[in-house]
Amino acid sequence: MATGGCSNGIKTLSLAERLQNFRGQIRLELPDVGDASVRLQIIVSGTSYLLRYQVESIGAEVSVFNKAGSMTSWITTSNARTIQLRTFLNADGSPRSECKQIASLLDILEILDLFDVFRASLSAVVVAPAANPQQDANQEIFCATSDKNSYVFAFDSATGCPLTVTQSAVVESAASSITAQFSKLRMIVEDYMRFKDGSIDIPHGIKSDVELMIDTAMTCFSQWSFKSQQRIMELFDLIDKDGDGCISSEDVYDQLVFAGQSEHQSTSIAVEMSRLLCDASNPSEEFQFYKFCGFWITMLADGYRVSDPANEATVPMAFENLFLGGGGATSI
Repeated sequence: MATGGCSNGIKTLSLAERLQNFRGQIRLELPDVGDASVRLQIIVSGTSYLLRYQVESIGAEVSVFNKAGSMTSWITTSNARTIQLRTFLNADGSPRSECKQIASLLDILEILDLFDVFRASLSAVVVAPAANPQQDANQEIFCATSDKNSYVFAFDSATGCPLTVTQSAVVESAASSITAQFSKLRMIVEDYMRFKDGSIDIPHGIKSDVELMIDTAMTCFSQWSFKSQQRIMELFDLIDKDGDGCISSEDVYDQLVFAGQSEHQSTSIAVEMSRLLCDASNPSEEFQFYKFCGFWITMLADGYRVSDPANEATVPMAFENLFLGGGGATSI
């Protein structure tokens, strides 16, 4: 491993800090399928990270940015044109072989959740060499567990630099065939260079998956009857206590508690909504009706495709049950 950015000072950092604010190269391996692996360039800034993959056959670069668990992806073509990745993959003129290659990459990245890695590393504990006789004497081993995965971290004992992170699923996932099929992922750090915390810029016009999801939901909303639209708008006005056309996660929390949700459940819902809709540097950020409505249509669609106007039959009532009471606890 090239460790040009490693110094003795790294050992003074916590595990989570060592896994943040660095750039370099990683290799992802799927032990369940033998020698299957993919090599990526990586930039980590705080708990946000950018992964880049070279599609050499067409001279393109795929970029996948994850900020607090919300993903944004695009492709830069050989003529420096930047395209939303979903648009590129669905376009009739896109090369099928390369699209299949990129889709396989996205399947692997669906397993990797560095945001979960960061959170788990905060509670990691050292594995004593006596507990693992096969442990390399030149490595320090730590372990941690999240709700989704267990992790084993290996660091260079001399420099403190990260070497590998091995992720194993602690529960079977029914949400995705790829996560159900491959229960283990190993991230090998091949190149590691420290850098100061800084922002990662997204190309102009490229939207996150959450923004695309909201756009789809609001296109659906526009096809509802005026009566159903009015029910949601009146509910938004109720939550917007100061009438400025914007609400915060705190406003949502207050309304959920008023509607009979438990304080714990209300906090969980408000925090998760804030994580997906607000700037990570400003969790108290307010948002307007478009974001609020689109987000909750997606969350409450209940078996219907978000883009299917037929969800008008159930979603307005689900809104009222959640925010006015009578529907029981709801989670996201």
